[in-house]
Amino acid sequence: MDEIARELGISKKTIYQYFENKDDLVNQWTQNFLVQLEASLENTAKVAKNALEECLLNDQNFMAMFTKMNPGFFHDLKKYFPQVNEIVGKFKANTISVRIEKMIQRGIDEKIFRSEIHIPVIAKVHYHSMDLCFDMNEFPKSKFDLVSTLHEIQEMFLRGICNEEGLRLLLQYRSQKVVSN
Repeated sequence: MDEIARELGISKKTIYQYFENKDDLVNQWTQNFLVQLEASLENTAKVAKNALEECLLNDQNFMAMFTKMNPGFFHDLKKYFPQVNEIVGKFKANTISVRIEKMIQRGIDEKIFRSEIHIPVIAKVHYHSMDLCFDMNEFPKSKFDLVSTLHEIQEMFLRGICNEEGLRLLLQYRSQKVVSN
């Protein structure tokens, strides 16, 4: 709390006027963040021209967010705030997985993703692959850059689900930098 007060240029007493304790602060911040994240995912799905663009735009948004985030954030959340970590886990398992499934189905309907994909399996594999990047034992920050690792997993995912038309579109997006890679 000292560090937070110092960064904000306020006293700890001021913080405690709004939050009961550190757990309350982390919980409220996380809840607010997840609401904003869900709204962002829904908005991206609405504005994207197709499922591939949706995925690339979400990727771009996540990369921007994770560039600013300490790679140990999720490790610390798990270690010091298990109740909040459980909330984040449920959000990822429900909201993120469902969003991935919808995006894959959209791409199949748009005939840019392979039609024979078993959507729940691929969505779970992708979700867990992305989640694995935050495991400091598997991907220590001394050896792996978080954003580069996430990008590699995303590229593998997209190339695995795209059909020929989707791959052509992906390469077109990359060459025109319609959305950054």
